[in-house]
Amino acid sequence: MNATIAAAAPITASGGFSLLAPGATNNTALTVGMETGTAGAKSGAATISFVSDASNVGGCAPNCQLSIGTQTVSVSGSVYRLANPTIDPKTVNLAARVGDANPQAPIGVTNASPDAFTERLNASFGSVANGFAASGAIAGLSAGASSNAMSLTLNTAAAGTYGGTAQVNFVSSGTGTTGAPDANLGSQTVALSGRVYTPAVAQVNTGVIDFGIVHKGDVVAARNVSVSNTAPVATPNDVLVGSLGSNGGPFTASGNLAGVAAQASDTTSFAVALSTANAGVFSSSANATFASHNAELADKALGTSTVALKAQVNSFAELAVAHAAGAGSLSGSAGGYTLDFGTILLGSAGPMAELGILNAASGPADLLNGAFSFGTGTGFTFDGFGPFAGIAAGVTQSGLDIVFDSASLGTFSQTITISSFGSNASGYQGPSFDTTLMVRGTVAVAAIPEPETYLLMSAGLLTLWVARRRSTRHTRSSSMSGPSD
Repeated sequence: MNATIAAAAPITASGGFSLLAPGATNNTALTVGMETGTAGAKSGAATISFVSDASNVGGCAPNCQLSIGTQTVSVSGSVYRLANPTIDPKTVNLAARVGDANPQAPIGVTNASPDAFTERLNASFGSVANGFAASGAIAGLSAGASSNAMSLTLNTAAAGTYGGTAQVNFVSSGTGTTGAPDANLGSQTVALSGRVYTPAVAQVNTGVIDFGIVHKGDVVAARNVSVSNTAPVATPNDVLVGSLGSNGGPFTASGNLAGVAAQASDTTSFAVALSTANAGVFSSSANATFASHNAELADKALGTSTVALKAQVNSFAELAVAHAAGAGSLSGSAGGYTLDFGTILLGSAGPMAELGILNAASGPADLLNGAFSFGTGTGFTFDGFGPFAGIAAGVTQSGLDIVFDSASLGTFSQTITISSFGSNASGYQGPSFDTTLMVRGTVAVAAIPEPETYLLMSAGLLTLWVARRRSTRHTRSSSMSGPSD
């Protein structure tokens, strides 16, 4: 027997045999197959044509061969593609601060073949650049499917700038499809870059701002708050940013830090101003809020620091002359005062007036200090007109005694100049201002039968009166007494 075989695409057939002896079998000469140019299910048929050949028995020539028909062999099968790997992203850029949780970037892997006639995809990491770590693997990824089971992380143990690549290796697996051995599909790379920043460390160098003692209405220069970023220089570094605000009172705190580098200081951006519109002793605080900043990451809050604020705003000392007791009429103001005893009778008991020096400022205020100088004149006796010092706001230092002498006829006057200045505990001593005190009075004629006797009696009464005044002044409290001439 002779045989030949033929088929139509997508089935292939080849081979044939001749003179197969009766009872014999041929298992190798005829073959069928499939075209593998495209993937998918393949089916068709191969046709075997048989011929009976009598040439082995002889005497049949020339017609030894006789066609004895055909048989059909059905052929079917499937053609699978290799897995087709793609990765996304192909570039990974990570950033963090020292000590943060390690930032992670998933690597998406897809078996990009279009249909089920595709082998499955296995993926694993190969070499990875210093500073990064890889985790995860993929096995048996079907056609058209994706997985994020693989990832890359940046190590945040130390500051630095890192770069390089991560290698992803791929295999086309016949498990569950063709059953064929794994086929190496090579590798693809992911470009890596990363930065681990050193966070800023805030330090307030100005813990207290004390304006000291200033005066109401003064223009006071603002005071600055010094701030440092004490983080070590370990590139890349965050910069220190922040803002300053106050908690009320006469203080206004303001300013923003644009970005203080590691181991640097800012002594000008934060400022505290003082309003001197009102006198008083003030204390408050300013709050500085800080953050660690770089261009890639959200700011890291660093909390707040408090700056204590203090100031004493004084009124200037104000001199006034007060009528404490006794005779006479006091008038005038700081521009000049007049004590007028009016008219008394010749030889009468000389009238006495007690005056005081008042610091008319409202507190807190500077202390009032000063001294007296006497102009020319007669007719008056003065006691207690020594220098004065340290008179607080609202306090009167009395004990300035003036006696009008009635021993001579006429109109008498004398001017006293009071030179005063303010001072306070800061060392401030203000300029001296002069205020005048004019004392005047008239002694008129009166009918006195025994003038010599009357004058002697008047002199005796005057001596007793001065002694009594000195005794009274000696027993006053020290805060109300003044030095004697």
